[in-house]
Amino acid sequence: MNELSEGFRDLQQYDKYESLKEKIRDVLEAADMKNTYYYATALGAIGVCTSRAGEPSQAQEASIEALEVLRQVLPEKHPEIASELARLGSYCRVMGQYPEAEEFLKEALAMRRSCLPTAHPLVAQCLRLLGQLYNDWEKYDMAEKLLAVAWSVISASSNTTNEEAAIVCRVFGACRSHQDRAEEGEKQLRQSVGLLTKLYGSEHEETAEALHDLGWCLWCQGRKEEGEKQLRTALEIKTKKYSPEHPSIAETTHVLGQCVIDRGNQEEASALFTAAVDIRNKCLPPNSRKTANSWFELGRCLWLQDVNSQAEAALRAALRIHDQVLERDDPERAWTLDYLGRCLLDQERPREAKRALSEALGIRKKKLATNDVNRGWNLYYLGMCHKADGEPVEARRLLSESRMILEKTQGYEDEETKMVVDSLLTLKRNATETRMRGDEEPRRWCTIL
Repeated sequence: MNELSEGFRDLQQYDKYESLKEKIRDVLEAADMKNTYYYATALGAIGVCTSRAGEPSQAQEASIEALEVLRQVLPEKHPEIASELARLGSYCRVMGQYPEAEEFLKEALAMRRSCLPTAHPLVAQCLRLLGQLYNDWEKYDMAEKLLAVAWSVISASSNTTNEEAAIVCRVFGACRSHQDRAEEGEKQLRQSVGLLTKLYGSEHEETAEALHDLGWCLWCQGRKEEGEKQLRTALEIKTKKYSPEHPSIAETTHVLGQCVIDRGNQEEASALFTAAVDIRNKCLPPNSRKTANSWFELGRCLWLQDVNSQAEAALRAALRIHDQVLERDDPERAWTLDYLGRCLLDQERPREAKRALSEALGIRKKKLATNDVNRGWNLYYLGMCHKADGEPVEARRLLSESRMILEKTQGYEDEETKMVVDSLLTLKRNATETRMRGDEEPRRWCTIL
């Protein structure tokens, strides 16, 4: 037991996770501790070790077993059960299992509120973990409400300079960045970076997480060089501190890829998205939405480079996951179907492309405003499919609708809008030439044009 206690005390020494995990396992095997409080505590420690070593699925398994034992040996609402529920919810969040994470974290919060003072730090931690979950889940209003309550709890306890306060600031800032309130978000993120640097130094994992969010926030404001610099710094720290297959490395690699592709460096972006896919395939469940997001971005990037067969494979991999975990009319599916359709069109497979683009358009008609720019481009590529498939009347209708949307959203002089207009003029010119030749077969659609 002394050896086990030493292992627990050393858990804060991050470079010892792997050896500690093995030490704890050896002690468990040597002693008859099955189904005891100490056994559950040891399993919880193994979960912490494996999570920080970048193995969230193994952490989840250990935590589930620990929770089962704790429920057997402790009173129903014991604080230790709440702590394990909070850890288990965090592991589920990292793996993209958001409904399961929500269930565990809500139960943990209810337990802590029932047995702890309102301003207790563990109550604030649970509120922050739920807010973090909703931020990842893109339920930003719910995230912001919970984070505001968490901050009020922290303020009531006069602990506004500790780690929990710094992390609440970080998640609050990230949430506001996603809500088009990036200037507010930047202020909170810089506060978080300052606190964490003061507490742990500039090379700490939590500091790297805050730099990641700050980089994304700056990028959202159009300060792309600054944003990319912060993301590269975050990735450099994480690469030093984490194992190569840690999910947090994949997160920053993925976001950095989005920044790089935005400034036109498609080759580097492809390498970054490929690395993110490789890590997420190894450390996350097979149906993780995060893995699907990396597959999608890789496919989009390859399509921009005209590597269409590889782009199609990546986009279909994303779509397979989306079909397992998303509703049929989820906007994320529309994005994947849209780019899959573009990819198929470029491979001269217009009928397959029409099916993908038509489904994407159907989703967007339900979910997006009439003049949404993405709906306009969806119409454009669907129109080009009909043109390639010998259906100029339908092509003309779709391209005309696309032009109207893009002129409103991007302007008459925008180069991309002009491309749509040129496609329409080509269709009209072809129709006029056919009419002048007097061909009988196309005369019906020429008259319509």
